[in-house]
Amino acid sequence: MGEIQRRHPGICIPGRGLPSRRDYSQPFRSPCFRWRTPPAPSFLPSRTEDTGPEDTGPEDTGPEDTGPEDTGLSSYLILRIVGTINGLTKLAKSFGNSTNQKSWRLSLPSVPSLLVPTVLRNCSEITSQFSRSWARQGSVHQQLYPTEPWRAQLRESSQNTVLSRTFSLAQRAFLLAIFAICLITQTAFAEQVFQLRNGMVLRGSKAEIASLKEGFGAAAANQVNVRPIWLIDDGLRRQYIHGKSMVIAPPVQQPNLAQSIEIWQPKPLGGKLVAGLGNILAISPFNEFGRRELRMSGPKGPVHVIQGIREINPRYARLIALKPAQGQPTLLWDMRVATSSLPSSSLNQVFANRIDRTDLNGRLEVVRFYIAAGRFSDAKDALKETIRDFPEEESLEKQLIGLTQRQASQLLDEAELRAEAGQYQLAKGILKNFPTDDVGRITRLKVQDAIADLNQKEQDCKDLVVQLRKQVKQLPDGQAAKIASIVDEIEKELSADTLVRLSDYTRLKDAETIAIEDRVALAISGWLLGSGSGVQNLAIAASLGQVRDLVAEYLSCVDAARRESILVALKNLEGALPEYVDRMLPLLKPTLPWPDESKSEEIEGYFRVETERARYLVQLPPEYNPLRSYPCVVALHAAGGDPKDQIDWWSGIYNSESKARLGHAARNGFVVVAPLWSRDTQRTYEYTPAEHERVLVAMRDAMRRCSIDSDRIFIAGHGEGATAAWDIALAHPDLWAGMISISANPDKTIHHYEPNARFVPMYLLMGELDGNVDAGASAILDDYMSFHHDALVIMYRGRGREFFYDEIPRLFEWMKTKQHQRRPMPQEFEVNTMRRGDQFFWWLELGELKPGVDINPILWDQASRIRSGTVAGSIGTGNQVRVSKAPSDRIRLGLRPMKGIIDMSQQIVVRYGTRPSYHDFDGDLKTMLEDARRRADRKRAFWMQIDLP
Repeated sequence: MGEIQRRHPGICIPGRGLPSRRDYSQPFRSPCFRWRTPPAPSFLPSRTEDTGPEDTGPEDTGPEDTGPEDTGLSSYLILRIVGTINGLTKLAKSFGNSTNQKSWRLSLPSVPSLLVPTVLRNCSEITSQFSRSWARQGSVHQQLYPTEPWRAQLRESSQNTVLSRTFSLAQRAFLLAIFAICLITQTAFAEQVFQLRNGMVLRGSKAEIASLKEGFGAAAANQVNVRPIWLIDDGLRRQYIHGKSMVIAPPVQQPNLAQSIEIWQPKPLGGKLVAGLGNILAISPFNEFGRRELRMSGPKGPVHVIQGIREINPRYARLIALKPAQGQPTLLWDMRVATSSLPSSSLNQVFANRIDRTDLNGRLEVVRFYIAAGRFSDAKDALKETIRDFPEEESLEKQLIGLTQRQASQLLDEAELRAEAGQYQLAKGILKNFPTDDVGRITRLKVQDAIADLNQKEQDCKDLVVQLRKQVKQLPDGQAAKIASIVDEIEKELSADTLVRLSDYTRLKDAETIAIEDRVALAISGWLLGSGSGVQNLAIAASLGQVRDLVAEYLSCVDAARRESILVALKNLEGALPEYVDRMLPLLKPTLPWPDESKSEEIEGYFRVETERARYLVQLPPEYNPLRSYPCVVALHAAGGDPKDQIDWWSGIYNSESKARLGHAARNGFVVVAPLWSRDTQRTYEYTPAEHERVLVAMRDAMRRCSIDSDRIFIAGHGEGATAAWDIALAHPDLWAGMISISANPDKTIHHYEPNARFVPMYLLMGELDGNVDAGASAILDDYMSFHHDALVIMYRGRGREFFYDEIPRLFEWMKTKQHQRRPMPQEFEVNTMRRGDQFFWWLELGELKPGVDINPILWDQASRIRSGTVAGSIGTGNQVRVSKAPSDRIRLGLRPMKGIIDMSQQIVVRYGTRPSYHDFDGDLKTMLEDARRRADRKRAFWMQIDLP
């Protein structure tokens, strides 16, 4: 089977081949290959209606289709109808056997997308062949009506009437068959498109279910028949959402025009139905027959499985377990993998082995397949080979232009993606090397506009600096000297990332009604405080530079005495007002340098950090700019894994030729932080405060050393790391823009933190055959299927505990939606806590938890009572703060301005216990700076703290 890949879950490492007791290098019989193409327009020509060689494998037991000229038209119609109905029955049975779930209906939403094109195609073929036969044969009447009385009666009616009646009978049989199946499945045969409130788009066939319990689909016994959950099946995965709250508009019907290819494989006649899968240990590449060898852990040791591609379409490939090698169990296993995850080399050799190179239609079908899959480079290569082998087909040359155009669109999209991620030089490199000679005029104009836009931003920066220096020269020497260093800084660091800071100056720089010094003040204050600062007093603007430098020093200083002296110095500066300091904090450069020897000499932007409290890896995106704020993924490794696995998974394995990582985090401009959250010998997540601390300390340390947007930090993990991410996200819901869990096994506190989950968007990804997932997980997921949650549950069909790299493009689509940013601090919240460390929620921090609330996770099973404590608080208008529930004798409030709610210039009333207390903000900066230094969250630093009682 060739080179095999030994993996830690999700990480592939080349190794030696696994022994096989049976030779699968040759086909078991003559290759059988069948194309199933639903009627759809195609930009490539097809010379005939031939659909390729007939599948003569053992599954085809029906009568041979010889056409009306061999069997007679009436017999032909009957055979086609009976054969199609038999095929529908077999297909329905195969769908029923393809899942280990208790509810068969879960497998049915995808049935119509496969059945209906087949039915409609057969109806069309029968009708067209009937018509051609009528025209060719003068004896059709005699074949249908062999006796003279019937022929006489037929001559009295029109041919059109006979044809319409005959066609009606044929089509009725087909429609009745499909109608019966559609009644069972309760789904539409067209694929539907669903627009979610969070900005994502889902596609597939919808079914409404009542619960995720009992095998993710069947409602529990005696449960009320309410169906709030929408199951959207796209063939590759089942997607679960709460329909009414998650979908923003009614679904749109869209015909499923995807081309499917069937490949004959030696399917076993019987075997054990796979109910659960262990960890996958090794996978070999696919050979030319679409087969590979897989080794996974089993109850009695490693299990070897030979898999073969039975069907492939632009979205997914369906793999089945083949006849096993001697000594290995026979399995009934239907597995789906994304077509995008299959390398081009594997697909090319499979197609080359199955397609007759002298068959033009077959060659063109391969091209169409690649086009539908969005693999335009592969389609172009396949079309070029076809043109070389069929030089007489001159029309094919014109199709290369269309493919080049679509390939060019992908390059434009990539350049736009890179520019949005702040990778302007990469974007310009893509555009400058664009094949403009091979594309149309409109595409050339788009490229020119994109290059002009990038160049215009650079020119705008230069023009602003020239204008600013010209105006500074008109100031008195004393004023110009005070701001000289800031002007030099602007000239050096002004870029497309920071240009927005000077938007006020850009708008008013030529306004003659505003004094020169006031316009210069707008530029200086905008650079230090951001757009909209509106400071037009040059003396205050100049002092802001000193304030900024002292604040940055305070945040990086470890000497408490020096910090006190900085506070004294700030009190004497005109610009040291809380509102100014609060605005400048998010615009500061990272306050701490990288530790010595932490930077990789080989990989740009790669750091290995080890401090007294934190151990983690960081990968920065290309063209990292410390003045730009980047989204971040805090990625937790699987049990027994290494943080480097997460860097490779999210940012891509380092490419020595390009000297860069080419993964999705790099392309989308995400910082990846991978903490070491477990002990060396630890094999499961233990739900302890120590594990939480390792993750949070690493995250905050990274926020001090690189420019991370605290409103766009996502926590994610694989395996036990996914369980840790799930638990940490719910325990600290105020920190995250969202949580991604891949193959988690939730337990303990996660069962009790459902109220906390209402504040964190969740992307929960798993395999339907993951044998490690506890059955109780469905009850937790059921809780998330409500109006109060932003939860998307994804189950890959026929898959177990894996890393699901197939899904990573959609993960970034989910993270980049505008709705998935850290939510504003709530005016009102009610959450649960039951563990030491889970004591901080937005603006309320608890002291030591009361007895009975704090449960040691290590002694979870020995606890006499497991019950969470409720934390509830609210902020009303007029500076009214109420803490109604707090399982602690002491609390601390952290307050900052909230537009229309909290006004720091007015008295604040706190109601906790029996008596209200009254507090005033004294304008001191110590609380704000100390909070920003301690929590590293420079966007939400608290201005004042109140300790009660």
